[in-house]
Amino acid sequence: MAKAGELTEKVVTVAQYVQSGLPCWGAELIPAEDREQQRQKLEQLKAFLEGLQAFNTPGKLKNFSKSTMEIEFQAANLDLIKELEDLNRLVQELTPLTGYLATAAAVLPPHDPWRTEMETVRTEWRAKLMDPAARNAADFCQKINRALTKAKDDYRTAYFNLHKKARLGVNEDGKKKELMKDPRLERLNNWSAYRSCRTQV
Repeated sequence: MAKAGELTEKVVTVAQYVQSGLPCWGAELIPAEDREQQRQKLEQLKAFLEGLQAFNTPGKLKNFSKSTMEIEFQAANLDLIKELEDLNRLVQELTPLTGYLATAAAVLPPHDPWRTEMETVRTEWRAKLMDPAARNAADFCQKINRALTKAKDDYRTAYFNLHKKARLGVNEDGKKKELMKDPRLERLNNWSAYRSCRTQV
């Protein structure tokens, strides 16, 4: 019954996912209204699996009294374990990207075009992320990763361009100061002042 012990450990782990709600991108992927039902299913499965561990010899197995219906019912709860494991895996994969993009949005100026584009991406993909039918699609993970990676690359381009403009501004100020100190400009100013005086005379 080593398998039952292994599954029991999984139940304990995924129960923690249910308790946390699996937060991702400012939302919880397990709605509050679903958690209690899922918690109860996991508790029932855990009790069932712990009961199985007592039948660890062929002799004891003869006394196994669970019905086929009870076994099939708990088999459905095993599907819940896989569903929660897959959901947690998705969260772990997306969190570095969504965290990066959230920080990036705070770095750029409020009216930067990238922030508007990012808000569109966030609205579209977070709605799909919250929809079990959409996120269970075979290519969902690939598509959302591609969309977020593109947003990350676009941010880097936007940040680079902004930084480049800022540097150009600093360089232009430096050049202006150098020009103001240029002796030739001083002579030109003196000449202009002299010409002005001559004209007035």
